[in-house]
Amino acid sequence: MRKINKSLKKETEETYDKLAQEYHKKRITDRDFNELLEIPITLDFLGELKNQKILDTGCGTGILSKILSDNGAKVTGIDISEKMIDIAKDYCKGLGIKFDVGSVDDLPYDNSSFDKIVSSLVIHYFEDADKVFKEFNRVLKKGGILVFSTNHPVNSCIDDFTEYKNKPAMIVSDYFTRRKFYWSSRKLGDTKIPSFHFTFEDIIDYILNNGFQIEDFKETKLSERDKEVTGEEKYNKWRYLPTFVVFKCRKK
Repeated sequence: MRKINKSLKKETEETYDKLAQEYHKKRITDRDFNELLEIPITLDFLGELKNQKILDTGCGTGILSKILSDNGAKVTGIDISEKMIDIAKDYCKGLGIKFDVGSVDDLPYDNSSFDKIVSSLVIHYFEDADKVFKEFNRVLKKGGILVFSTNHPVNSCIDDFTEYKNKPAMIVSDYFTRRKFYWSSRKLGDTKIPSFHFTFEDIIDYILNNGFQIEDFKETKLSERDKEVTGEEKYNKWRYLPTFVVFKCRKK
């Protein structure tokens, strides 16, 4: 399990260093699936924030870190991209948030340092996230809460989109083969962003084999009210299809 995706980590670091400015602009000006679907569930699962020591792993440019801090949490953020961290420090200036450059599979923090950990759309950047969850367990206090999200495993093996019985559908293949894939966004200049496809079984193994129990779980989906933000075309494409999964876990 020590053989952790050096090439994928490096590719992820270089990609987000390149995209840092565009990514931050997109996140603060555009309410997309992160803001509509994943963040509300993540915040609900985290529960009480005031005076909680929270580690934001894969914090990017500090979007979620700022929300947590604004709600009274004592936040530490870490990300593999130095360019992202530079933006986060500026974006969160004056809030007392500590930001570090580093990888979440090798956290530079003492054992049992945090009350809660949040990991928003991070674990799919690792070919084997077992070490990531070991690190989550190590730095989290006993009984502490871990909230993490990732690509829905069905979503991450889409080959194409189609229609079936007059509804949007997706063509999925090779679900059980763990593999690297690339996705892109027009709002990020169509840059290819690397990710890793794994199964629901893999995710459950990562959780249960590393000292956590599952307390809650949700698959994100669009609601009618989201149409005003996404536009009708995007809403109709994704309303029946999965995007992310969000887990709430507790350290035993």
